[in-house]
Amino acid sequence: MYSYHRVVCLFLVLCTATPSMASRAINPPDQVSSDQVSKDEQGRFIYNNWPKVEDSFIRDTSLHDLHKWIYDQWRAAARAIYDARNQEYAAQGGNNIGCAGGISIQQSRQPLSIKQWNILAKRVGKSIKSSSGQAFIDAWSIADMLDQIGYTDPEFKNKIKRSSIFKAAATRLQDDDPEVVLRASALVAQSANDPNTNTNISLFLQAIETALDRETRFILIRSISSFGIRANGYAGQDEQVVKVMSAILDEHQDDRQVLVYALSTIARAFGAPEQAANAAVKMLDSPNPIARQQAIRTLVTLSSYWDNPSKRSRNKARAITIPAIKRGLHDDSDEVIMQACSVGRYLGPSLASLVPDLIALLDHPNENIRTFTITSLGNIGEASAPALPKLREMDAVKSNLTETITDAIYMIAQEGDKPGWYDDYIKKQKEMIKADD
Repeated sequence: MYSYHRVVCLFLVLCTATPSMASRAINPPDQVSSDQVSKDEQGRFIYNNWPKVEDSFIRDTSLHDLHKWIYDQWRAAARAIYDARNQEYAAQGGNNIGCAGGISIQQSRQPLSIKQWNILAKRVGKSIKSSSGQAFIDAWSIADMLDQIGYTDPEFKNKIKRSSIFKAAATRLQDDDPEVVLRASALVAQSANDPNTNTNISLFLQAIETALDRETRFILIRSISSFGIRANGYAGQDEQVVKVMSAILDEHQDDRQVLVYALSTIARAFGAPEQAANAAVKMLDSPNPIARQQAIRTLVTLSSYWDNPSKRSRNKARAITIPAIKRGLHDDSDEVIMQACSVGRYLGPSLASLVPDLIALLDHPNENIRTFTITSLGNIGEASAPALPKLREMDAVKSNLTETITDAIYMIAQEGDKPGWYDDYIKKQKEMIKADD
């Protein structure tokens, strides 16, 4: 019996069907309508006709526009089946149905061989390069589905040669149609995880610099940020990325979305740590507290063992980061202070020089700031010993912070009851310290 996962996969399979193929596979009954037919009847209809569609698809993998009836009915039925099984993706619409369908390929007998997937990927690439309108969206949907497969089986995904898709998408980054730019840039971001593709970051940067409107530029910045997160850098062009993003920050000082994503992009420029850190520090002079808050977050990413895989890179960034965090602890915005005093879990003992500044915040009127400060003092460890008298004084009065204070005291002086999570925490912290030594 075919599982319902195969039914959802069918929705994506049909994205490659030609109108003539669809007609050969099924003679759609007039009464099948998402408005008129129950979920069970829709499900039975898909189940009964699946073998015909599967056979036709394996014979013909050409890529053309969707057949409207197929698109409407089968998408509606796929959503109905997911609704019936109370799946979390159902309410999110077609894109998440697509994700679920891509994942389901690995949960059932795959309808195509690796060779057939590669033929399809090549044809998708050609369509992405030259098509427009619905044909481009159809091609993008299949390309995006191929990326979703990797969530359950990266080895399978790496066997699919998608370089033609990514190269084609890169040629559309300066398209006149914002919808094309949106989808093409998302595909280029996906290339960060593809072992068969060397992404040309210069095309990304050229598109950002020449974007004619704010929305298109924001789309591109968001996508290059995603690339950096996936790839832990920018394919050797980190310094150029920082230069372009710095110019963007100067131009969009009051644009929250652009600020956040431009700084997020800089945060992954591990190949140019000093340039990236200095670009972030410059934003601490911004009158916009969001810019200052995000700047600290960027500096921590550049300096953190958990984010930056290069010891040399993060140590260079850290020399700039620690003084910047000290500035953040004395900011006039609670949000910025909160960001600065919460970084202990990422930088631990390297923040020892900031212990006096953190102790001063234990009397801050904002409870969230006090909470993060206490936690960071605990993360710093024994170097936070000067904070113990104040922490013990606070611990003598029951409050919402009692457990946090007790845990911090144990982390600093091993006094009291050991938290259940402590051994695992110490193991990870020792790993971090050893990597930084």
